[in-house]
Amino acid sequence: MVYKYQQDKLYKLLPDLVNALKDYKVYLVGIYTPLEIIEQRESKRGTSPIGHARSHYHTVHENMIYDLTLDTSLNTPEELAYTIKEYIHNNPHPKALKQLSLKLHSKVT
Repeated sequence: MVYKYQQDKLYKLLPDLVNALKDYKVYLVGIYTPLEIIEQRESKRGTSPIGHARSHYHTVHENMIYDLTLDTSLNTPEELAYTIKEYIHNNPHPKALKQLSLKLHSKVT
């Protein structure tokens, strides 16, 4: 499947991405939405073939670690932005990138 291939390719780039960002203060935010809502949006937009979202819904967050996860079906974009802002304010030291780096390093060695 093309989408799985693309995801595998991206995962292989993660060590380089993590390394490039290691000297920066980076927050990793996982964005989730229930599949039925994603499929409704997909159908309404008409820019992707039907089934595109479903084809990688269960794997898109595979092997990822986040500082914060959000469900876009529960709040408005403005409320989600405020949640991120408050999270950053209350958590001045993001941890996910370092944890992801350790996880990726342990798979290599």
